[in-house]
Amino acid sequence: MTITTEMKNASLAKLKEDINIAIQSANTMREKVQHALVGCVSHWKLTGSNSGLAPIINEFIKELGQGVNLKAVKAWCEKHLHMVEDAEGKRLIFKAVELSELNTKAANEEKWWSLKPQQVFSFDLKTAIIALEKKAKKAQDALDKDPDADVQLDPAIYAKLMELSNLATEPQH
Repeated sequence: MTITTEMKNASLAKLKEDINIAIQSANTMREKVQHALVGCVSHWKLTGSNSGLAPIINEFIKELGQGVNLKAVKAWCEKHLHMVEDAEGKRLIFKAVELSELNTKAANEEKWWSLKPQQVFSFDLKTAIIALEKKAKKAQDALDKDPDADVQLDPAIYAKLMELSNLATEPQH
């Protein structure tokens, strides 16, 4: 089968459409989560009671699951619903607060996704080895100055660390 320019263009157009739909869905989801959270503040403020809200909020967080920055949702709940994690860290519970401390307008204005931005995991093995080697050298220097210093340096491991550090600092070809 020969792939024509028309077929390639049609495929690209479909991909662009799918991406736009995905972006719209993500934005809609963010706004719906915001609406639900602000609704909790509004309910409490309107009724004067948070009775029954904690189980609903905890189930909401549980069901949101992957794909949502749950740390940001929890941070929003801590700030605007005055919630904290329980002793086991398994669910959110309410702190004792006055109704006047609830601010629906501020809760609506502060978007949950702006709190606790997700950090991409980053690790550089070479940098870590070099840093460890520097700490080990510093410890060795301390031991050289004071033989009674509380420094535990296994000579064989120290020698291997120096080899690794040399390898890490060698120019790449």
